[in-house]
Amino acid sequence: NGFNTDFVENTLPAAEYGLSVLDGIEQDIQYSMDGTLWLDHSNDVFDCAGNNIGCFQTMTDAEIAEVAECDGELRYHTLESVFELMASEYPESYISLDIKGQYCEIKNSVETMRQMAQAVIALVDKYDMQKKVLVESGSIEFLKELQNQTSIGQCFIEFGDVDEGLANA
Repeated sequence: NGFNTDFVENTLPAAEYGLSVLDGIEQDIQYSMDGTLWLDHSNDVFDCAGNNIGCFQTMTDAEIAEVAECDGELRYHTLESVFELMASEYPESYISLDIKGQYCEIKNSVETMRQMAQAVIALVDKYDMQKKVLVESGSIEFLKELQNQTSIGQCFIEFGDVDEGLANA
């Protein structure tokens, strides 16, 4: 949100503001049941009253979109909407994607992490964002899916044993 608390983090308006004042932004990514990448730090989806109504990976895009708007403002945005904005308005900017690994019903499923990586690659290709995207993840499976390409930078994150993290990286 470009250090501006008027904007809610991991939303399209925050991304647009951040891109207008900085050379890049960082976004947290979640994955829906339909295979869409959504912006949010939490894996939980909330209604306008703040009630937890589910998790991104167990909800369809239509279900998420149904609760995305509160008081005329969208709270949930897709990563693709940010890539569209960057490609059209901020083509020289960069984006770092924090690939979240906490899920309600799955725990870094190999197939899910591969699908997420493939979705990121597809968006990078679709919006010609080569060399503009960095991903950070604690998922070896996600990063393995990216290892044979050169258009997306990668960073392995380890919050536990540093030696194990270095070995995994």
